[in-house]
Amino acid sequence: MFVKKMAMLAVAGLLAGCGATGGDSSPASQVSGKPSCQSYQQQVAQCRSHNSRYTGLEHDRKVVACLQGRGFHQRKAYYCGK
Repeated sequence: MFVKKMAMLAVAGLLAGCGATGGDSSPASQVSGKPSCQSYQQQVAQCRSHNSRYTGLEHDRKVVACLQGRGFHQRKAYYCGK
């Protein structure tokens, strides 16, 4: 039970506040070796859209797996600040 709650909190923390904004579609637009915030947000929006058939925690896990598959292994704060 404790592990499940921690996993939910971790996934929620990763996805918290990730809004999609328009703009640069290139995930390769990087500054100092890491992708831009805009690129990260765009990938989040695409991953959410691709996994829209899932709900709840399963949806969150699928989105995180999608982001990791696209090379975004860190939380939002790493790319976009706090």
